[in-house]
Amino acid sequence: MSETLALFEERLRAHFSELSQSKASGGHRLFALEHCLAPDEVKVLSAQLGKSLGRRRMLADFKVSWVVHAAEQGYDFDGQEYWHSFAQRTANWEYYGNRKRLRDWFRAFCAEFSGVQPQGEWAKHYKYIAWPIANALLPRDLQEQLAQSIFNIRFQLRTVAHLPPEATGKLIAQHSYVSSSRFRFLLQQHDLVGRLVHTLLQGDGLGQTSIYPATLQRITTDLNSRGHARAWLRDAQKQYAQLQFQLPGIKQNYWTQTLPHASTTDAEVVAVTDRQGVLLRPTIELRRTALAEWQVVLSVPSFQPLVDVQPELRPHLERVRYTVSAHGTALFLGRTLLSSRGMQYTLADWPAQRQCVLSFNAADTFFDRIVGPECQIQPAKVWVFRLSEDGTARHIATAHVVPGQSYLVITREPGLIDRLGPPVVLRCAGVTCVKLTLDTVISQAQKAALLQAGISFHLSVRVSPLGLLPRQWGEEGLGVWLTSETPCFTITRDHEFDAYQLAIDDGEVQTFACDRNAPSMNFMLQGLSVGRHKIAVATRVSVATQTGSHFKTERSVELSLFIRQPTAWTPGKLSINAMVVDVHPPAPTIEDLLRGRIALSVEGDRARRATCMLVLTNASNEELSAQTIFQRERLPIAAAFWEERLNAFLNQTSDEQIYLEAAGGFIRIDAEDLGEYRVALLHHPEPLRWGTTVSKSSATLRLINDGFDKPLQIERLSFSQPMQRISVDPARARIGIDTRAEDGLFVVRAQEHQYAAVVSSTHVGKEFGWLGVELDEHKMRQSRDDEELVDTYALWANARTCGAISRIKRMRVLDHIHDQLIAVVCGIPWAKLEKRLASDVTADNWGLLDDAVSQPISYAVALGLACKVATTLSDETIENIHRTKSMGFRISQDLAVVRTAWLLAFNPALLLDGDAHPVGTSKDAFATLVRGARLLLLCRKHERAGAQG
Repeated sequence: MSETLALFEERLRAHFSELSQSKASGGHRLFALEHCLAPDEVKVLSAQLGKSLGRRRMLADFKVSWVVHAAEQGYDFDGQEYWHSFAQRTANWEYYGNRKRLRDWFRAFCAEFSGVQPQGEWAKHYKYIAWPIANALLPRDLQEQLAQSIFNIRFQLRTVAHLPPEATGKLIAQHSYVSSSRFRFLLQQHDLVGRLVHTLLQGDGLGQTSIYPATLQRITTDLNSRGHARAWLRDAQKQYAQLQFQLPGIKQNYWTQTLPHASTTDAEVVAVTDRQGVLLRPTIELRRTALAEWQVVLSVPSFQPLVDVQPELRPHLERVRYTVSAHGTALFLGRTLLSSRGMQYTLADWPAQRQCVLSFNAADTFFDRIVGPECQIQPAKVWVFRLSEDGTARHIATAHVVPGQSYLVITREPGLIDRLGPPVVLRCAGVTCVKLTLDTVISQAQKAALLQAGISFHLSVRVSPLGLLPRQWGEEGLGVWLTSETPCFTITRDHEFDAYQLAIDDGEVQTFACDRNAPSMNFMLQGLSVGRHKIAVATRVSVATQTGSHFKTERSVELSLFIRQPTAWTPGKLSINAMVVDVHPPAPTIEDLLRGRIALSVEGDRARRATCMLVLTNASNEELSAQTIFQRERLPIAAAFWEERLNAFLNQTSDEQIYLEAAGGFIRIDAEDLGEYRVALLHHPEPLRWGTTVSKSSATLRLINDGFDKPLQIERLSFSQPMQRISVDPARARIGIDTRAEDGLFVVRAQEHQYAAVVSSTHVGKEFGWLGVELDEHKMRQSRDDEELVDTYALWANARTCGAISRIKRMRVLDHIHDQLIAVVCGIPWAKLEKRLASDVTADNWGLLDDAVSQPISYAVALGLACKVATTLSDETIENIHRTKSMGFRISQDLAVVRTAWLLAFNPALLLDGDAHPVGTSKDAFATLVRGARLLLLCRKHERAGAQG
């Protein structure tokens, strides 16, 4: 055995020494998973290490073998219980294994062979398992998440092909929308992720030295064996492969970037070069509201393309709110700008010139530098809008008019346009509007009026999109297309010419002959790169002279085309702006869900209905379960309605452990044709927690410890004696406790961390039948310490429940502890009167309770009168009644004392630090307050108003 391990150790050391030297030239780190052993040899190594552990403990002579073995387990780690699965694959580990020593050997391995070190918050939190998982390079459960992230950037692979690994890793991190905490830890290693992505896209590991080829081939094979991952990766590889066959001369001929004008500001230069084909310029449209009345509508394009090329701007947009100054003071969510259809606003005032139309409530230097110069209305003395038959008028930025057409002209200086035509009512302050109707042949009077207004007219080359409409288009020749589309245009003739010419980005001029009588000519532009392109179009005519014929340019026009990448659809992103979901906190967890701390509202069309479901997923993002929170409710969904339905859903939840053992999940809101929205639920497993395993023949509770090496304190509180704490051996808890023999509340503590779980056997008891609760009431009556009762009540109430029976048993235990607490604070006679009323609700028993509240009885009488309406009121309203009456009768003038009395009567788990009797008030007065609160609650419970007739 020792000889076999010695050979493995020697072979591994030689391999890692050679690999470390080859990686050193490129500055690459070494991973323990990059070993030289075949799969069968790995199994032999694991078996030999288990045998050596049983005979001689963990020997430092084989520490590299131990590191490789641990990294192999990290590669198979599913994100839940590392040490449990490690012990199952390593004989004798539970008895002789030492996590601290294994971690020290990983550190020595890192120092000797320039190995990788775990980094980030996850590594600090899980200081033991972080080492083997970090050395596993890309564990199986993270491979599908990486494939999905590569799929998300498939339309940006043109950029990835020329990026260094570090930049590619950052790009992948920015496009990983829903990921586990361990995957986020992996994404922090940008260079490693970038090299993995480049190699996976190329389909082989030839020519690279950053990852051991055999290990890379193993990861690629495993990744391709997973259905979703294989499909995502193949699609991305197909997109990447298409880029490798592009003609080398295309970029030089057609992709030249137009340089900014000399007068352009620095901010505008940054906006042009950083946006990569993204156009953020807003447009203004006029819409007819009556026969001679118009309103102004501002359209702001979607900011989603900007976020696609600059993902670091997404958190800023999701966090901020904004106003449209010309619209009013309404505050909009920044995330609404990510709608693919953009946003529209009716303007009450004309927008200010050279000023961003959007005002954000928080600043971001980079964001403002891009958006500020671009998202504004271009300055002008007059604004010309061409009338359409559909009752709209669209802006013409060039202020050129064509004979035979009708326009609306707007200005801040009425004297400029008063001769153009009759005035038009425009529901927008700060400007004047007239209607301009041009004759086929423009008169001298019209020419003078146009000259006065600064409006030019001439024969022109009219170029417009043909076929599939672009993403955005303006009459001035400004448009947006995707890289997956081919821009097509038609030239409409309004003068004679026999040829037209095209030039792209000041490149070679190409001439195309045409028939003088043809009404239109068509052309298309292929192979345009991402960015902005200048397209020059001119018409040419042949002129005969005495010296011969020569060519003369008649008219010309310049188009500005923006080419951008398509936006990939991902879960949780709206495709239309008809449904807006507002969630707080922005990144909720499963713990937030179980505690009811998620606030959610949905705005949308009232004619639509929405269904909300909770979906839990495993470490591979595969769906484990889907449960309905509400179904086909009409929009909008108010926050109060969501809170009500969520509480009802949580009250039906029997086994909270199921949620906590899931790797993640999401809240899915399906609004039919409005689309689907997903709220990702993150899950960060506690480093110290309980895990349950249930089968037909056994039920085991096991302690999972992923980060604490300090002494643990474990206690058990049984259902029969819920106040008595019994110590449990930590070693026994790690192996597993048979809950068929021992059930109840299990609590583990380490430093400031505490985790509690309630588990139950299926054994049927005597006192409560199938519930199996055999409470020792004699022991319970011996508990006379009110603070201890409150602490224990809170411990039971806040613990996790494992199964429906556990939850029902816990409710019975809480009822008994609460009854004993009321008996201690209010007195045994009062507790007996409550039990008497529960068994026989009569007017006599109500009278005895009224008399027992306080002396004089006026306080109880006032509460009794309030009971007539209390049966239909909420907890908050009843608490207000209790506070008002108690302070009015001067039982106590301290608001905190009254509040404490109410909580003790209503739900002691809400009290802080077991404060069952505040300092500064007498016990009698405090008991009176609690009895008054109990009287109100009992009145509502037993419907006292109805009993009294």
